[in-house]
Amino acid sequence: MTRHSLAVDGLRRDEILAEAAAKRTPIMLSCQSSGQWLSLKSRFLSCDGSSRRLVAEYPAAVEGERAPDIEQGQCVGISFRRGHKKCIFSSVVAAKERFQVDQRNQVGALVIRWPDELCQMQRRSYFRVEPPAEQTVAVYLWPGGAQVRQRVGSSGWPLHVGQLMDLSAGGFRVAVAGGQDPQFSVGQTVGMEFVPEPNRPPIVADAHFRHRQPIDDERVSLGFQFVGLEQSRRGQELLARLGRIAAAWRKGQLVPNRSGR
Repeated sequence: MTRHSLAVDGLRRDEILAEAAAKRTPIMLSCQSSGQWLSLKSRFLSCDGSSRRLVAEYPAAVEGERAPDIEQGQCVGISFRRGHKKCIFSSVVAAKERFQVDQRNQVGALVIRWPDELCQMQRRSYFRVEPPAEQTVAVYLWPGGAQVRQRVGSSGWPLHVGQLMDLSAGGFRVAVAGGQDPQFSVGQTVGMEFVPEPNRPPIVADAHFRHRQPIDDERVSLGFQFVGLEQSRRGQELLARLGRIAAAWRKGQLVPNRSGR
């Protein structure tokens, strides 16, 4: 297996993780629970490079919901900001414990195995950019996530189609006719598929529905956040591809007097 193109070497990886833990850097932790993706806010608490472990605060419950149930042995994806870059890695929960934050306070914590690989992406890859003016990109959406793609179109598994409005490594927006709004609920996991590059394989991924806004009297925009891509090599490579696409589109829009094709 080839090394991930965005990965940093082992020594640099260890330095980055030690620095992030020492600063108790905020993190986003993604995992699956009852078949649904969760995106949870947390922070590093400490690290021990010699024992190859990181400690992160146990994520708090989202308002109105019960605390997430994260188990020993569960795979998690973690991302955090570092200057003008975003660091991502996947690992496994080794244990759950109590952590002494200061002389008076303890918090619940997750002990996370030291990752084999850490990747960095430019944070500008997460800034939304519109497709080229001459390119129309259809986006296919369905409830249940990418794992149920083969069922879509059968009874009880509707397929919805919209037009891509903007894209980044973090998410995307889609325009749909008001009468064809699928009425996803905020936080719902959906599957998506689109072909942003001609003559290239489609991108298929999971996303969380985030918001809807009116565009005009006839259309609404639907906003989505990609989820779970940090957890696997395939997902991290997909993040890199999304970043490259966004960068190419942004660069093309900065070229003056660009002629249409």
